[in-house]
Amino acid sequence: MKKKNVIWIALAVLMFAAATWLMSSGRKAPENTGKQISFPRRLKPDEYRRMKARQRQLMLRMVAGRSDEMQEGSQSAVYDPMLVALSVSEQRDTMLIFETAELAGSPVVRMLINCMPEESVQDLNRLKEETGIDPFENLERAAVTGDMMLLEGDFEAARWENIFDEYKSENYGDSGVIHRPPGGGDGGKATETYAVWNNEMLIRAQDEESSRKVIDLLEGREEYGGSVFEPEDTYGQIYGRIAVEDALNFFPDTDDDMAARFSQAVDSIGFHLDATEDVALVADMSGQQPEMTRDVASSLGGALSLARMKARAEGQEDLAEFLDFARIDPDEGSFSMELALPIEYIRERLGECAGE
Repeated sequence: MKKKNVIWIALAVLMFAAATWLMSSGRKAPENTGKQISFPRRLKPDEYRRMKARQRQLMLRMVAGRSDEMQEGSQSAVYDPMLVALSVSEQRDTMLIFETAELAGSPVVRMLINCMPEESVQDLNRLKEETGIDPFENLERAAVTGDMMLLEGDFEAARWENIFDEYKSENYGDSGVIHRPPGGGDGGKATETYAVWNNEMLIRAQDEESSRKVIDLLEGREEYGGSVFEPEDTYGQIYGRIAVEDALNFFPDTDDDMAARFSQAVDSIGFHLDATEDVALVADMSGQQPEMTRDVASSLGGALSLARMKARAEGQEDLAEFLDFARIDPDEGSFSMELALPIEYIRERLGECAGE
């Protein structure tokens, strides 16, 4: 069974549940000074350098009948290994990529770490000692889809024998190792399996066949049909795409009509979150029927305006403050939704532990 619900719950916690918790903490909201939030729209210079640094020479086996400049057969070119690996996932699945190294150094995450209970800090230290992996030092990126998780980083010092002590491990291909769970059987098609490629990518797949397919793809034995996520779209600290069916989980149960109209009008949702200072999110939505898409955008914009006015009328200044940084921006056949949590707002909510 695919774990799509895990993905959208994690996403909801990231913005909406976090906002709800912050707003219910009993602290007075900081005064709105008309601050301008910078929303992620394209690659920044440092993100462009990050994108180029990840591309390396790989010999991939190209799919027959491709219409672009790449021809059938094995060809060497520069690729981002994680984006290549993600092409194994279903085309319409939700897919989120987390720039974990950058997130760890972001102001909001540093504040959250400062506010962590001592037991959680001890758990992290214990994890580092037992596995040889420091999440804040060795992990660079993480990706989650409906049926797969990828962790990318420097795992040269990882103690795989401790992590997979009860697993049956075997070398696979040029630089891969398959870790088959106890009772997984030979081939383990229906059993969640782990694999490691080149001591830089940890793969958790729904079965052994999928784990092998990722390694085969990276080493040129499996046909590569092209990336499902373009390198130029790897901006922000969290980015990816949201399946429409997963996005429907954000609609209240009492608004079935709006959810139905949304699912008919929207067929593509791109997602980018920037946490370099404030936490700013942009979701770009598009559909094949421009008139229906415009209607949905107008309805959502109206709902936001009504919610903002209602919050102020009822004295819910915290909620109104949050909604001040939310808006719908319509375009021809598409629209975007912006949400933000200013860093000052988060610091005020966390209190003294957040520091200055």
